[in-house]
Amino acid sequence: MKLYITCKTASSHKTLKKLRNILNRELKDTYRLKVINILKEPTSIKKREQILAIPTLMRILHPPVREVIKELYDKDKILSGLDLIVER
Repeated sequence: MKLYITCKTASSHKTLKKLRNILNRELKDTYRLKVINILKEPTSIKKREQILAIPTLMRILHPPVREVIKELYDKDKILSGLDLIVER
């Protein structure tokens, strides 16, 4: 998964912490998260990945690419948006 954020804000740090907690709890060791600061190469990243809003979380391993935009605090929205519902 890739998370596109602007790393310099308190909101981004809070979002990242909440997201990692959700992913660790729900997916355990079955995921990898790459955090990308779009402030470093904003134009090329936005254009290449077609990023429209920040934060954006993308599941890229298995086609099709799935995205969750802005709603990174709600466990159910994250898991269903990325098509990662875990059966219990």
